[in-house]
Amino acid sequence: QIRQAAKFIDSQGKRLVVISIIAVHGETDASLGRSGEAFAQGWRAVRRQADEDIRGLTGQTEPVLLHTYQTAGLDRRSDQSAGCTAAQIAWWQLWMSDVDPLCRCVGPVYWTVSNPDDFAHVTNRSLRRVGVQFGGYVFDDIFGGGRGPLRVVDLAWADERRLRLTYPRDIVIETDDSRVNVSGLGPGMGYDVEWAGSDGAP
Repeated sequence: QIRQAAKFIDSQGKRLVVISIIAVHGETDASLGRSGEAFAQGWRAVRRQADEDIRGLTGQTEPVLLHTYQTAGLDRRSDQSAGCTAAQIAWWQLWMSDVDPLCRCVGPVYWTVSNPDDFAHVTNRSLRRVGVQFGGYVFDDIFGGGRGPLRVVDLAWADERRLRLTYPRDIVIETDDSRVNVSGLGPGMGYDVEWAGSDGAP
């Protein structure tokens, strides 16, 4: 398809440049129990091979990027027993650029709404919003100043019951469900701490 598109564009005196691979995937890997690191390394291999093949077909010097989303919220749409693996996949989608700087995460999709007639997929409206999210991110990434995932840069105890998280830039925590349904995220508003061990250590 790329070879045919390149020939068609060339016949018009123009040049085809493939900017990015849009990768919407991860739920199956989590359900099958695959590790998050193997998932990320797999996409790294796909992007590098595609980059080599596409450059050979189009003659472009521009690198081929890979953009994916973070399958946060997957646990509500698939087998609950895959919860741990689902979290691994979601983390490694966020860390994709650590594995390959040309792989980028456009953000989480936990705000999507499950299709009432199909537990494995989301509504058409949600899919359109996912597309808009990809479009906005890719446009900013290619033509704007670029983007990077928001990460915690420091974590410390404020007192016996509270943690202090430091981010590289200011954030706003939503409280009115206007953009994300935070009411369904529990009292931690999406921040959950799991405790392990009889001594209460996290």
